[in-house]
Amino acid sequence: MSVTKLWVLRHGDAEEPGLGPDAERELTELGRDEARAAGAALAALSVKPDIVLASPRVRAQQTAMLATAELETGFETHLPLSGGFGAQDALSVLAGRAGQTVVLVGHMPDLAIVVRDLSGANVALRTGGLALLRGAGAAFELAVLLRPRESRAISGEDASQTT
Repeated sequence: MSVTKLWVLRHGDAEEPGLGPDAERELTELGRDEARAAGAALAALSVKPDIVLASPRVRAQQTAMLATAELETGFETHLPLSGGFGAQDALSVLAGRAGQTVVLVGHMPDLAIVVRDLSGANVALRTGGLALLRGAGAAFELAVLLRPRESRAISGEDASQTT
């Protein structure tokens, strides 16, 4: 059976809640840097996504736009990633994609729950954090967990920033 790669990317740092509707919160400058670093790290790792899906929330859309620019690819909006996205949703996305590379751009706690339910690993994804699950069918393992600091180091950027 072909190995499927599922990358999950938490949106970058966003404006504080309460300044407007949650779905409209934008990335901060730090968040934009985190999104670019995640995309640059994926590019440095020679990741070539077959599909990138992003939550419709503004901060996830901005993260996807900046990350995919580094990968020289596009992304699609996937409404279920807006909230309540779970392992069954992820498996539905992966159905028929054996051997492919899929990137999901979304939110906590959903992404951590997907990682836990598919691999058994308990993770806390920081803003701009990446996790790679590898597997086949419904059996996955956590292969990589990156904070923005590691993403910057992989991509050759200055890793001395605080995240």
